[in-house]
Amino acid sequence: MLPYKRILAVVDMDANDAAVLRRAAQIARLSQSEFTVLHVVDYNGGYEADQFPVVSSYQVKAAMVRAAQQRIALLLERQGAGQARIEVVVGRLDRAVPKLVAEWNSELVIIGGPEAKFGLNRITRVCSSAQNFDVLTVQTDRGSVTRRLRGILTPLLSAG
Repeated sequence: MLPYKRILAVVDMDANDAAVLRRAAQIARLSQSEFTVLHVVDYNGGYEADQFPVVSSYQVKAAMVRAAQQRIALLLERQGAGQARIEVVVGRLDRAVPKLVAEWNSELVIIGGPEAKFGLNRITRVCSSAQNFDVLTVQTDRGSVTRRLRGILTPLLSAG
């Protein structure tokens, strides 16, 4: 195993998250590296008029970000993952993952599920071909976000 310095674990608030975080924490401990947990809130709403008072899209997104941060913190605690940076962003997964991989200079990206469900082909356009990183897919019994992530990461890996 390479001595990774920066690990990015991508979670989607599903059943695969515990396995992804457990593996990320395990590798981070073994390689004495930093790791960041990323969740992308993909919400395109207007005003939520089914409740009173009316809630703005901004308020809904802020509440979703807080809820995701709390859930990730709880999962990290349950996994005994120690200190991890939690990054919850609002946007599109196929844009947020490549951006964070490039900005944070991730050397390992960990995703969950037997099949990635998101199209990650965009990473080839966002990250330079000089950006080298490994991808670890943590196999679980259920499908997850991983299909889209694998779609983005696979072309990048085969180009390197």
